[in-house]
Amino acid sequence: EYMDLSNNQLSGSISLEIVQLSALRELYLSDNQFSGSIPPEIGQLSVLEHLDLRDNQLSGSIPPEIGQLSVLESLNLSNNQISGSIPPGFGQLSTLTSLDLNNNRLNGNIPVEFSKQPALSTLNVGNNYFLDYEGNIFECWIMTKYNRPMSRKSARNA
Repeated sequence: EYMDLSNNQLSGSISLEIVQLSALRELYLSDNQFSGSIPPEIGQLSVLEHLDLRDNQLSGSIPPEIGQLSVLESLNLSNNQISGSIPPGFGQLSTLTSLDLNNNRLNGNIPVEFSKQPALSTLNVGNNYFLDYEGNIFECWIMTKYNRPMSRKSARNA
């Protein structure tokens, strides 16, 4: 199943009733005005392959339950107000090909497991507060399918 409610000026929180759509493979809720946290119950959508929540006003942390989506191929949470760190389980999403967390308030370290995922071709974590191994804050880090930084700028951690 496929649900695309993008660009509809929807507001409020994402309904928990969405988990009743157990056969949902693609969920697009981008370009709305959703606020509040991402419901952890999204992790119950066991056949979900594509999740796009970009360009909303979502806040709080990324629910670790999303790391249980074993067939997830693409996840876009960019352009929100999400904070905290990337849940450790994300490093185990072996089918993930694209992860876009750009322009949020995320911090901490980027899981090293991402560099070991052969399927991951795009990783965009720019405009957050991630630390590299030298204590610098990444302003921009986009990885390509070759797992080499395509664009990387950092500023000294004050």
